[in-house]
Amino acid sequence: MLDKNGVKTCDDGGIEVYERYGINMPLRARYVRYPNRIYFATDPEHGEMISFFCNAENPSSCAMGLAWYWGEKGSHLVCVDELEPTV
Repeated sequence: MLDKNGVKTCDDGGIEVYERYGINMPLRARYVRYPNRIYFATDPEHGEMISFFCNAENPSSCAMGLAWYWGEKGSHLVCVDELEPTV
């Protein structure tokens, strides 16, 4: 499903749910890898552009700043702390 901006979203909600929690989830962002974390081969690369896909299923996950983003290797559950917004 695409929203009015042409961004892929799930049927159960979009990016507006994060406004309730005071979190600014960008529609497009660069993924940031931190040296003190372990990553899987399927995780986005450092600096890879990813796009908002849909909100996390649980309200508590949304409140923690987790959302599904779409990158070159598919969809990923990403924390807002791992995003560098682009203008």
